[in-house]
Amino acid sequence: MGKKITILAIAFAIVGLTQPAYPQKPGKVWRIGTLFNGSPATHGHYLEWYRQGLKELGYMEGRDYVFFSRWARGKQKVLPALAKELVAAKVDVIMVSGGTPTRSAANATKKIPIVVGSASGLGTWGLVATLARPGGNVTGSTAFDPGLEGKRLELLRQAAPGARRIAFMFSPKKRGKGELKRIENAAGVLGIIIQPLPVRNLGEIEAGFRSMTRERTDALVMNSNSIVNFNRKRVAELVTARKLPAICARQKIAKTGCLMAYAPDRSFMNRSAAAFVDKILKGANPGDLPVQRPTRYNLIVNLKLAKALGFTVPPSILLRATEVIE
Repeated sequence: MGKKITILAIAFAIVGLTQPAYPQKPGKVWRIGTLFNGSPATHGHYLEWYRQGLKELGYMEGRDYVFFSRWARGKQKVLPALAKELVAAKVDVIMVSGGTPTRSAANATKKIPIVVGSASGLGTWGLVATLARPGGNVTGSTAFDPGLEGKRLELLRQAAPGARRIAFMFSPKKRGKGELKRIENAAGVLGIIIQPLPVRNLGEIEAGFRSMTRERTDALVMNSNSIVNFNRKRVAELVTARKLPAICARQKIAKTGCLMAYAPDRSFMNRSAAAFVDKILKGANPGDLPVQRPTRYNLIVNLKLAKALGFTVPPSILLRATEVIE
């Protein structure tokens, strides 16, 4: 109970919640739209995070709000149409996570407030004027941290100190090019050679692993992108078969095929999104609510896989880990 109160207090502090802007309308049941890339089976935990965050703020589903959820089920091309359905349903606010759902919702409406639980490119997609003062109908939390690539590289090098040639699997889109530049800069300081592996589909992921075999790559860094995320089961199989020490951004991949995962705590970010929703439903303008940067991170270490691969994870990493898989 004490932990929940602490999390709630932090969420309040993030968006400056002290007193409600306006009292809730008597008998009002808010209509909250949600838009997801995947299905309830793959992305249902995001909806649960939203639900938990709202519950911590005193909202009861069915009494105070109802969800209008739309699921693309892995078919990103349908997201714009699903976003338009939410607009037609006249929802009071839309909650999203991830780049494509966020952009689809923003393209569908400039009036309905959009709260982003976690997405990386809010500052570069043109959806907000600035992080400090968004100015439009979009606000929430950005998962962007310009130091992430360097931090993942350093952690991987600590776990595999002999690694000299490290592959970097990323999306070749605009954001991915920036990620590549940042990791190459970090690699230069550490004396590491980066092998770029841009991927657009599963075929290119599999080709990338064949390339790593030919080039005798020592290790792998995988940033978060939709192609890797949707094919995470196959990615985990390939990493394990190649016996390659890898660090990734997704907990689910770490549990099956990555030596480590290091990323912003998306669970906390998405639960905290409820604080933005609460403020907006009480009258705040989303354009006046600053976009928040990551404040908490998860480091997951798959010790079971490390032993299978013959790697000894340094105590310094284990002490920092938020979760150890044994």
